[in-house]
Amino acid sequence: IVCTARAQMPPLIAAGIAHEKIKFVPIGIDANIFLKARGTCESYILSVGRDMGRDYKTLFEAVRGLNIKVIVATKPGAIAGLTPPPNVRIRFHVPYQDMPALYAGARFVITPLKRADNHDGSETSGQYGYLEPMAAGLPVIASDKPVVRDYIEHEKTGILVEPENPAALRAAIERLIANAPLRQTLGAGAQQKVLADFTSERFARSLAEIFKSLS
Repeated sequence: IVCTARAQMPPLIAAGIAHEKIKFVPIGIDANIFLKARGTCESYILSVGRDMGRDYKTLFEAVRGLNIKVIVATKPGAIAGLTPPPNVRIRFHVPYQDMPALYAGARFVITPLKRADNHDGSETSGQYGYLEPMAAGLPVIASDKPVVRDYIEHEKTGILVEPENPAALRAAIERLIANAPLRQTLGAGAQQKVLADFTSERFARSLAEIFKSLS
């Protein structure tokens, strides 16, 4: 059994599956698509993701009243019942091929996620939502969950904040808005980490090694 997060392993072991039959393999993305996506205008904050594990309620509360535009690329169901504040623009069903251009105009990206004990969405909700902007060299703020810690190191390749805490998210947002050198440092560290550990090529090689070991 291949897991793309270490947090998925203990329940499998508790269910009686032998530890040696469970492998943690970090998921990978086609990083080359996003390498040159980072632009220079930095005109908005961006959040992307269509699954029900996204916590747009907390995001909307955190950015309300900020003097900066926020773009959320999602689907209607993910924000059902929510009222975006005036500075938030919603874009539904953005084609995948348009995502690099969307990242190009962003100052940084926020991946707000529900708590680990909230079973909306999947356990690994958000992985592409932070790995893609990281590959583009963008700093990322993400909710601090065990799954996320396999991919983002706090203060080195991103900023982790307590899930479902609008005040904590607001403080992290204001910090990045005001600190261009920190944005540059985090973005560079994030891109380097993705290229080293989270590419689709590396993911494929890891799976191939597992398949060969079973033959």
